[in-house]
Amino acid sequence: MSAKTYRTVPVRDLSSDELLELSKQQKLSLSREDMEVVQQIFREVDRDPTDVELEVIAQTWSEHCKHRIFSASISHSVNGGAPETVDSLFKTYIKKPSEDHGTQAGLRAQRV
Repeated sequence: MSAKTYRTVPVRDLSSDELLELSKQQKLSLSREDMEVVQQIFREVDRDPTDVELEVIAQTWSEHCKHRIFSASISHSVNGGAPETVDSLFKTYIKKPSEDHGTQAGLRAQRV
């Protein structure tokens, strides 16, 4: 059996200031608000994240890893249909589904 190559990072009981400090120490480049969302997700699933999970979230959510176009407001229509406006591809199709998944995972864990 191989040794663990990851560690659990306690975030569920940290204050907002401590969450921001953790982001700085781990070089996650996540804002206080982002860290609070991460904290809420892991509170809902009743466990703390691993360092690997935090890094994946940081790479997905951080400003320096996404193109400016992902933050833009984009209006389009499909096959001449009614116009639709997407306010930030990143928030709509990456961040929100990640947050929703965390909430759903928490609900599934509560049912078990």
